[in-house]
Amino acid sequence: MAIMKKIITIFALLLSFQAHSQGWTPLQGFTSSELNSVCVYDNSIIYIGGSSYSLFKSIDEGDSWNQLSNTIVSHVRDFDFPSQNVGYVVGSTGSTGHGIKTSDGGITWDSLNITSNSSLRKVQFLDTLNGYVLSHKGIVYKTNNGGNTWTQSSLPFIGSLFCDMYFFNIDTGLVLDSTVIYQTTDGGQNWNSGNVGGTGRYFSFSFIDSTGYIAGRDYPNSNYALFKKTTDYGLTWNPLPASTVSSNCSEIYFHDDLFGHLIGPVNHIFSTFDGGQTWNDEYLPNAASHAIDFYDCLGFIAGYSGNTHKTVSCGLSTEVDAGNDIYLTCNESAQINPTISNAGIVSFTYSWSPSYGLSDTTILSPIANPIITTTYNITVFDGYFEVVDTITIFVDPLPGQEICMVTVDSVYGKNMIVWEKAELPIESFYIWKESIIAGTYNVMDIVPYDSAGIYMDMTSDPITKSDRYSISILDSCGFISDNGPAHKPIHLNVSLAVPMGYSLTWEHYEGFNYNTYVIYRGSSPGVLDSIAAVSYSPGVFTYTDLTPQTPLAYYMIAAIKADTCFVDTGTKSTTSYNKTISNIVDVSDYSIEDARKLNNFMITPNPFSEQISLVFEKDSEYQIRILDILGKQVHTTNIVGSRHTISTSDLLAGTYLLLVRSEEGVAQMKMVKN
Repeated sequence: MAIMKKIITIFALLLSFQAHSQGWTPLQGFTSSELNSVCVYDNSIIYIGGSSYSLFKSIDEGDSWNQLSNTIVSHVRDFDFPSQNVGYVVGSTGSTGHGIKTSDGGITWDSLNITSNSSLRKVQFLDTLNGYVLSHKGIVYKTNNGGNTWTQSSLPFIGSLFCDMYFFNIDTGLVLDSTVIYQTTDGGQNWNSGNVGGTGRYFSFSFIDSTGYIAGRDYPNSNYALFKKTTDYGLTWNPLPASTVSSNCSEIYFHDDLFGHLIGPVNHIFSTFDGGQTWNDEYLPNAASHAIDFYDCLGFIAGYSGNTHKTVSCGLSTEVDAGNDIYLTCNESAQINPTISNAGIVSFTYSWSPSYGLSDTTILSPIANPIITTTYNITVFDGYFEVVDTITIFVDPLPGQEICMVTVDSVYGKNMIVWEKAELPIESFYIWKESIIAGTYNVMDIVPYDSAGIYMDMTSDPITKSDRYSISILDSCGFISDNGPAHKPIHLNVSLAVPMGYSLTWEHYEGFNYNTYVIYRGSSPGVLDSIAAVSYSPGVFTYTDLTPQTPLAYYMIAAIKADTCFVDTGTKSTTSYNKTISNIVDVSDYSIEDARKLNNFMITPNPFSEQISLVFEKDSEYQIRILDILGKQVHTTNIVGSRHTISTSDLLAGTYLLLVRSEEGVAQMKMVKN
């Protein structure tokens, strides 16, 4: 395990992950041997070793592994590489300690000139020349020439296991023997011992400069793990709060003076973010580990049966979810509410980009008020690396304006569009009218928001036909909405009924739901009374007035809206609307009295095909009109004489009404084309 050369300031790292970091991930088995040691040299080169002469190297962050030649150390215990090519391995073969050295990055290995009757447990080099090796029974070997020769010093062996060793520099170092820590300040020539204190048995320590941690277990029960901390290079040790961590742990590793890991029992690794005050247990299936090592946030743990896990995020699994995308319209705002998960870490820093439209870019949940669709990135920094997620705030145009109704103005006789203005960020309303191409609309006019919600189409001719209208919105963000639903007013036709009365036919209202039509008649456009009501049903809309009053001149149809609209008149007042009316039809030219005066004429043939012949009782001037079943005029002509032929080849098969007017009066007759 490499020591000081890899202890860097993790806070300087800016490793970024989309949405979440990876935590620990298992590697595909490249060996079934027990693994005891890991050395992460840099961000790509890693060594792992264990029993049965197992010695492996990866040069691609652990994605693939090559087995190295090793015929000397059957049970690898520890590594250290002071440079990329120069490295040392220690361990044992049987009951004898052995070590090997490489000068070519592990291609070839030479035996170290160390004679030991116990396993070599730890190796640490301060540079390529100066290093130390610790044996199981407390013998410290020292070299100042790259392992060519070694001197040794023996520590008092009290029957316990010498577990760990750490040197701060060439002269000053510590050795751990279960309950005793030995210190030297002269390169191992002399050693001072100090009891760790308490009844615990300790097996591993980790240092960041003067701050260090030691891990062990309670004794003699071995029920739970124990931890102590030093801030003076190991001269004194202070106990940390009692933990519930299992005692069956093997190695401790700290990234800085607060954040560290502890290899736990099978399937578990523990982490702390507060300097060992509390520990978080992470379940790792098939993790039965002995060793742990890191370079920056690239780390590995290895153990029984070749089980190996890798992390690129310091073993953490911070996750950020920016949330579902949000949909707004102009000038709306919403709070973004990301969620973050990472057991133990309670302090994060946040950064949002871009800053446009956000109330604050450094808090978790800012208020967003963009005027255009914007994708935001949230970057969460947990003190060791960054995770990133995105959310899009869609800014959609306002919906198309709903029309209250289109009606025929009783004063001007023109189509009038009325609508309720919503209290929204609206600049103006676009009035659209259907062109001669069905479904294609053209802009008629633009009405400012502060004008009345009423528009008169002075180009309309309701007597001749009805028109469809719709309204779109220009909002204060500069977006033009889609057109709102189209509305089309009622168009009424009136003809003489057979044998008497008046026949009313009309095109239904399009745009809102209604159940009833009301029929009006009167002697003037301003004096119309309701005479009947008919229910709405799909199809042709007709009504026959069999008993018209005298004098009579006008008919009108109305549709009743279920709810009432309150329309801004532009004068700080509103007008209510709940009824749309049709065009008013003047029937004074088709009075019943006149119809009775002209009776003697004949149509042949009837039913007809390509033409009809009209025969009158006497010579005179006649006005001829042909209407279809909906009351639409399909033919008109003026004739002089008592006989006349009309071509009907362009008429579709169906029922028609022939209207005749002369100085004697008006008459009508139904006819059918085959």
